[in-house]
Amino acid sequence: MLASGIKGKSIMLPRILTAVSTAALLFATAPAMAQTQAVAAPERVQAHMSFLADDLLEGRNTGTRGFDVAALYVQTQFQALGLTPGGNAERTSWRQPVGFTSTQVVSGGVAWTPNGGSTTLWEQGTALMIPILPGQASITAPAVFVGYGIDQPDKGFDDYAGLDVTGKIVVMIVGGPPGSEDSLAAGKQRAAFQHGAVGVVMLNSRAAERDTPWTTIVEYLTQPQFALRSAEPTPPGPGPLFAAIDMAAAEVLFSGSPRAASDILAEADTPEGKPAGFNLPGEITLSIDNQAAQVDSNNIIGVLPGSDPALRDEYVVVVAHLDHEGISPDESKPDRIYNGAMDNAVGTAAMLETARILSTGPTRPRRSVIFLAVTGEEKGLLGSEYFAGNPTVPKDGLVGVVNLDMPVLLWPFTDIVVLGAENSTLGQIVEQVSSGQNLVTTPDPLPEENFFVRSDHYSFVQQGVPAVDISPGPANGGKAILEAFLESTYHEVGDDMSQAFDWDAVTRFVQLNAGVVRAIADADQRPLWYEGDQYGDQYAPTAPKAPRPAQ
Repeated sequence: MLASGIKGKSIMLPRILTAVSTAALLFATAPAMAQTQAVAAPERVQAHMSFLADDLLEGRNTGTRGFDVAALYVQTQFQALGLTPGGNAERTSWRQPVGFTSTQVVSGGVAWTPNGGSTTLWEQGTALMIPILPGQASITAPAVFVGYGIDQPDKGFDDYAGLDVTGKIVVMIVGGPPGSEDSLAAGKQRAAFQHGAVGVVMLNSRAAERDTPWTTIVEYLTQPQFALRSAEPTPPGPGPLFAAIDMAAAEVLFSGSPRAASDILAEADTPEGKPAGFNLPGEITLSIDNQAAQVDSNNIIGVLPGSDPALRDEYVVVVAHLDHEGISPDESKPDRIYNGAMDNAVGTAAMLETARILSTGPTRPRRSVIFLAVTGEEKGLLGSEYFAGNPTVPKDGLVGVVNLDMPVLLWPFTDIVVLGAENSTLGQIVEQVSSGQNLVTTPDPLPEENFFVRSDHYSFVQQGVPAVDISPGPANGGKAILEAFLESTYHEVGDDMSQAFDWDAVTRFVQLNAGVVRAIADADQRPLWYEGDQYGDQYAPTAPKAPRPAQ
């Protein structure tokens, strides 16, 4: 799963279905699970995970030999199940090539010169210049603090009101207020440049620091940064300049200002906190020198053709990211390999087992099912972004997405959290299937983690396709176990096969997701966004909508 502090989310989960119209829609779109299907085999899932998370694959970093070995493994598993290659429209390749530009900072820094004072320089590693495009650039401009930098007046955030940022460098707090909607933080950097800013400096909030310490951000941002390789010529220079600063630098930056950085961050650490913007008394200089390299990788795609001639040209997508973090550059560590057993060997293994269940049953699903192992998730959801924007089937044939990303399967879960359930009728389908397995849905116990926009299903949401991501819920001791995993194991070398996986929970998780995929594929009607849903209205404004369930 993509590291926190780079993306964000919040969620509200399914309500009790009471409206007659909603109940009628439910039974029209999600028939009862009458189909007999194969049973998940935990030893198969464990075998897939053991291979994918082995040291020999060296962390499956995008563009490396270890990732390519993992990709070949998934490809051969698809082939053994009798799936159809889905990497191109001709159905002749399992691989969809994805090209990246990898950009790394050679040198750079952030300088602050208060009015009438001496300059303070923070070089790369103390502050961080964030590479966007290759080249050299340096910008010196007046600085303006813009609070969270959110430009959504209809949501109560008009952070640029009364501020002139044209030709200036804006300083903004990462993300949005604790517990706020994920959509608040979307597009903040773009909004800054639309208002005329020439650079952006991100200030880590206290919530972000608790979630992702500055040392982790430094390790992440000093590694090569990936972007999808554009077919258009690269413009000269590195384009917009972005930087991040830690709390110590912020104290210096805000000294002599109307408010101290500590005061601003304390306000921002409350759900109702909305620090107002003001001009900073001085100038910021952002300078950067980038080097770029071209990296090639592949999405691996297998297709299970649908059995219904009227529906087989519609596709349910099951997606899991195959990549992880590779090898730590810190040679002092005794173990440097990020094996990514939970993130996301288990999701990929669950996808392979779901493919086996659906392809070996007595009847195939009515709709076709795409099994998509994506590259570059840890680089910014890039592999899924590429497929969602360039699908190998007609885009209007994509009806719904089930994402399998980092289900933490360390306890016998009795409830589930369903990201995206409140956005579309997919939530009703999950509700029906999960209740048949004696599982209940529970609100997200960690909304501050912003999971909804941090995984591959979000790439499809942005293309107007409804999507869900199911994970074990917080009951039966799950919340404490999940929090401990995120605190000590997530994106660490300890995410390996030595963890105490609950293989009964693994089996139940796979069976649940296979049932959900089957129900979506067999429904008479494709999933629909709810009327008035923020994502449906933004990304699929002309698509048919379903009435939202009564609260």
